[in-house]
Amino acid sequence: MKACLAVFVLLASVVLLSPNAYAGEIRGKVVSVIRGEPLRQIEVSVLELKVSVVTAADGSFTLSNLPNGNFTLRVSAVGYRLVTLPIELTAGADQKEVSVTLAPGNFRRTETVEVKGDLYQLAGAAVPGQLTLNAAELREASTVLANDPFRAVQALPGVSATQNNDFFAQISVMGAPPDKVSVYFDDVLVRLPFHTLPGIADGASLSVLNSETIESINLMPVAFPERFGDATGGALQFQTRDGSRTRPMFTVSAGLADSEVTGEGGVGGAGKGSWLASARKSYMGYLVRRSGGDPFTDVAFEDGSLRLTYDLTPRNNVTIYAMDGHTDINRTVPDNDPNALLAGGNDFTLARLGWRSLITPHLLLETHGVYMRETFAQKNPFSQLLSRESYGEWVGGTRATWSWREGNVLEAGYTARRLRDGQTQFEYTDQGPVQLPGLKATGLRQSGYAQQASSFFHQRLHLMAGLRWDKLEQVGSQPVSPQVSGALQLLPKTQIQFGYGRYAQLPDVSFLGSTCFHPPAPVTFPVELWERSTHYTVGVEQRFGDNIRFQVQGFDRENHPVLGGGC
Repeated sequence: MKACLAVFVLLASVVLLSPNAYAGEIRGKVVSVIRGEPLRQIEVSVLELKVSVVTAADGSFTLSNLPNGNFTLRVSAVGYRLVTLPIELTAGADQKEVSVTLAPGNFRRTETVEVKGDLYQLAGAAVPGQLTLNAAELREASTVLANDPFRAVQALPGVSATQNNDFFAQISVMGAPPDKVSVYFDDVLVRLPFHTLPGIADGASLSVLNSETIESINLMPVAFPERFGDATGGALQFQTRDGSRTRPMFTVSAGLADSEVTGEGGVGGAGKGSWLASARKSYMGYLVRRSGGDPFTDVAFEDGSLRLTYDLTPRNNVTIYAMDGHTDINRTVPDNDPNALLAGGNDFTLARLGWRSLITPHLLLETHGVYMRETFAQKNPFSQLLSRESYGEWVGGTRATWSWREGNVLEAGYTARRLRDGQTQFEYTDQGPVQLPGLKATGLRQSGYAQQASSFFHQRLHLMAGLRWDKLEQVGSQPVSPQVSGALQLLPKTQIQFGYGRYAQLPDVSFLGSTCFHPPAPVTFPVELWERSTHYTVGVEQRFGDNIRFQVQGFDRENHPVLGGGC
């Protein structure tokens, strides 16, 4: 009996010490899709064996002492897409070298390599002071409280939250207030894309955009192209992204203030199209009630968006984009004044249909139609209506881009907007509710522009010049605005930028229905109808590697009101 036991122990020892049983090893490196930067503290695990390690500072990792067999290697990190790889360890090949590239969750993924020329990219090369955030930088700049792209923009130089209140998503650019900064979703100028109420000074706001659906953000603070010349203080362009043309993928994330889910995938065969859907819901109101917050900080919202894109032919693409958001705002301190605001809400809807056609390899035509609606309502402590506003737009626009010669791009566009705005207000007295003079206005807003971008001396000098025309049917003036800018590459990493621009900001459609614009009595004194602004700027930019840019910029913005009408 003792001899049998000894033989069993000896055989077990031989099995445990066999060099083929636990000699497998997986080595590798994890890098970012952005410039191939190594990623540290990324979890790498073998699912079947429930073993894991984290990457070192240089992105490297080693999983040692693994048995032979077929396994699944998983690489995961917050904010990046999950990657799984099949791994087989055998007696003859028990060491594996792998390289893993992680992409942020808001990156578009394809299973094909897309090669795009630079024919239509000259316009941005000569925009002085332009700052761009890509999808990865948006992810890094997001906060735990709110994954809001406007919060990421507030981290840029020269940008601050309105009234220096970090609870607001609205921005000021180099001293220009939010109403002087035009905001574009793709090619669409939007008015108030925020979860808030107009006139609230001690509350909070969030944008209706989800960072997971954004491809890039361009901030143009001064002397910007006339294509974006709808306002006098600056321009902010959000470029929404297409969905990944792969099998469906879903991401769920939760923050302190809201939770969101994003899904995307391919549409049709041969990767002809994609879909991207996103939805968010906040529980900020619950947090405020639990903490006993200040008035107007009880903000709850829900929003969602859907983007569909499909290639009709290799040269024709159709895109449908729709988004909708709802907001509820409640005071956390009760008030018995019948004219005091206790609760309110707003709704924002945008639907865009776009068509993109490559007429020739050098001529691109883009056309879009848009419907936009915003409604606001405010109520007193007795749930009676204090005010209501309904704003809407029908928009049609087209843009042609012609690369007529190497290093030369000519661009021209036209936009027509049918605007409407209606407002109703009530005041409550001892005798009952009194309806105050309301507002009802409509107007046709038109604009057109043309600009030329050129490069010389082997891309060392970039120049851009443009002209813009604006018209609002109730305003007699039709301002024409010029712009010219450039960038000179003195050294490989040293650039001089300069620019001049003149801009016109026409009045909001609500002003067209005011008594100042249509006075019931003879004119007593003129009022400001619209504003002229002239920009001058010069700057020097020095780059240190791929990630550091030092810029010194001086600018002068001269605003001049244009008077007319009266009150």
